Amino acid sequence: MYTYSDLEKDILSLENTESEIIGKSTLDKNIYALHKGNGKSRVLIHGAIHAREFLTAKLLIELIKDYNGSFPVTVIPMVNPDGVDLCNLGLDSIYDKERRDYLFSVNGKSSDFTLWKANANAVDLNVNFDAGFGKGKLNLTYPAPENYIGEKPFSEKESFALKNITEKNRYSLTVSYHSRGEVIYYGYENIIRYEKQVNKIADKLGYMPLLSKDSHGGYKDWYTLNFSGLGITVETGSDNASYPLSGKVFEKMLKDNEDIIAFYTEIASETEVKL
Repeated sequence: MYTYSDLEKDILSLENTESEIIGKSTLDKNIYALHKGNGKSRVLIHGAIHAREFLTAKLLIELIKDYNGSFPVTVIPMVNPDGVDLCNLGLDSIYDKERRDYLFSVNGKSSDFTLWKANANAVDLNVNFDAGFGKGKLNLTYPAPENYIGEKPFSEKESFALKNITEKNRYSLTVSYHSRGEVIYYGYENIIRYEKQVNKIADKLGYMPLLSKDSHGGYKDWYTLNFSGLGITVETGSDNASYPLSGKVFEKMLKDNEDIIAFYTEIASETEVKL
């Protein structure tokens, strides 16, 4: 288990790290960005955009804690705090009865939210970005525990906050952390760049690099479509693992990603964003 409350406690314990609130969630929880290093950040790393992948938030906290380089980086550990709490704490995390009833219904009248991916509006945030919106094979046009695209691109406060910080800072490297597969996805449709750098990251992590196919509406897709740097999705947990992910899975995730932020800063030095 790793909740929004756990995240806030961990943020308070971080040293030499600046914390910034970049937006609010649907249920008014803070979306935190953590900054470390000197100058304007060129690397953005985010996690827990999917509720059941909450261990990526814990992972990113550990990674930013261990990073001591001067190259500036930004980490957003938990993009979807409402979904994370819903996944971990169930309907007890929802105080409004009308919303509780709504989410209970969307979840097939089940109180078990351990497989939930969406936010508190039942929108899957990683298909809510403006890149082939609604074109994904698994996309849904109605509220669901996963794959619902929302009413329009960036309809959700969480995806909008991620959009804003990206447009403001125009990062050279963005890394989206998800938690199953041990693969690295890159590219969007016919846009393929920095394959040499992708392979370097793959070698460092020991994961398979894969070109994205039939992927639409994700953050990585939107970044690749609109910026000239490198955007990747890192699936860090074993494909054989089942949700909720165990402590052993987390231990391997942590081992795989040891010193990876410092490595990302080296990769960022090899990429650029045209202004």
